[in-house]
Amino acid sequence: MVVAGNSAQVAGTVTLYSQEGISEIGWMVLPESQGRTWRAKPSAKFSTWPARMRWGLIPAFPSTTNAASNAICRSAGFFPIGQEETTFARRIFQTSHWVFDSSAHA
Repeated sequence: MVVAGNSAQVAGTVTLYSQEGISEIGWMVLPESQGRTWRAKPSAKFSTWPARMRWGLIPAFPSTTNAASNAICRSAGFFPIGQEETTFARRIFQTSHWVFDSSAHA
């Protein structure tokens, strides 16, 4: 869950999942919370998880036009790989491909 600062106000969600050995992260910020400055530090969270829960390389695929999500990737320590077409919910999106190496933060 994404919370506003030190409050208990829910501002959105973060999902980290693994399917067939491939991990991916995604997030959503509620409309009323969008436009604020959010600081994302997943590396701090990953480093506190038990070793059995390590995720390896975690890609993120925000739309190339979503400046806020691309800024989150940049500030959270993801590395840019490039741009590509990504299919999601039977639609094709032009996305930025970012990768976070969770093993580097073990």
